[in-house]
Amino acid sequence: MSLPYLPADVMERADWFVRDRLGMFIHWGLYAIPAVGEWVLKFSGLPYEEYRAFAKRFNPVQFDARQWVRIAQDAGMKYMVFTTKHHDGFCMFDNPHTEWKITRTPFGRDVTAELAEACHAAGMKLGFYHSLIDWMHPQYAICDNHPLWGDAKARAEKREHGQYIEYLHNSVRHLLTHYGQVDVLWLDFTPPMKTSEDWGAGELMAMVRKLMPKVLVNDRLDRHSGGNEAPKFPNDLSLAEQVLPSGPMTLQGRRRVWEACVTMNEHWGYAAADRSFKPTRALVRMLARCVGNGGNLLLNVGPDALGRIPKESVERLQQMGAWLGDQGQAIYGAGQEEELTPPPGCIYTRQGRRLFLHVLEWPYMWIRLPGLQGKLKFASLLRDGSKVGTIDWASTGQDVTLALPFDEPDGLDTVIELELG
Repeated sequence: MSLPYLPADVMERADWFVRDRLGMFIHWGLYAIPAVGEWVLKFSGLPYEEYRAFAKRFNPVQFDARQWVRIAQDAGMKYMVFTTKHHDGFCMFDNPHTEWKITRTPFGRDVTAELAEACHAAGMKLGFYHSLIDWMHPQYAICDNHPLWGDAKARAEKREHGQYIEYLHNSVRHLLTHYGQVDVLWLDFTPPMKTSEDWGAGELMAMVRKLMPKVLVNDRLDRHSGGNEAPKFPNDLSLAEQVLPSGPMTLQGRRRVWEACVTMNEHWGYAAADRSFKPTRALVRMLARCVGNGGNLLLNVGPDALGRIPKESVERLQQMGAWLGDQGQAIYGAGQEEELTPPPGCIYTRQGRRLFLHVLEWPYMWIRLPGLQGKLKFASLLRDGSKVGTIDWASTGQDVTLALPFDEPDGLDTVIELELG
């Protein structure tokens, strides 16, 4: 039996989200210049003055918002989440409340506005990532994840964190009032030494709901101990970072709308020396596993300092798009099969009366499907509609056995559609 969702009204906002299933995450900012990842200011020991100087050099002349949207759509992605501000505090939009922003660089353009316009024109859902943390704001209270945490003199400084809260709220207000419809607000994150109150969370959420009633908000504004503790500030999406849940995500006996956010290599932001890109086969199967457990996949790209999405990412995205062109019916609008158990090495996804078997470990000649005796009317390869036969003599009890080609038809994820009667 399907569990109700938490919160109860989430599906009014998330109807599109649970159909679309695949999105593009984009981590892009000044950290593309040192090119060792988005946490460079925290872990490299780089002086603040040197990092600030990157703003005088940032000139991504090859940035093309419409090209980014085309790449995402060609990959079969239906929504996009863009980093408007990461932990370094640098705003990738024309934030009127600071000078630490892209419109004060040699480039001088509001890339968030251009990306929003391109998404709206192409019919792509748009999300904004916005860091709650801000390592550069002079009134942000230093805590354990701050680059200056090890500096006793800096820790002793008196800071008016209330001024930072006001700045944070004003920045979010600007994002929700100047860029058209925003479909996802991806807030990141409340660290161990802080609480939701450190962001004025109640007032922030009230403002968000008033300004953009349909926006989906993730769960990182709230920090709770995990387990079954209810969030203090109700939100719409649960997140899994760099892991795939083994089943649906739930809280207090109720199902959650969720997504897994995953990098294509080992960094979120551009890292020139990181060549550890996951093979397309792994990325497609991540997507299938997410959908099979009722969730989405938010797959990250890290553009370089010139504004280009790395070619290794583009190649894999194109291959994913080709696979989805043939077998996307098993992904879009599909979700968890809650009653039948798939064979070992397989995943089920379901869309209404259509059941899809993802064969991730291709067996030798045949595969047995538990519980389908008397229920299976027809089986076919989703990629071309060709019939998959059954082996009557090998059917035992409540099982049905399919006769498979010796060689796997699709090296990424072969899907068999099972028509049940």
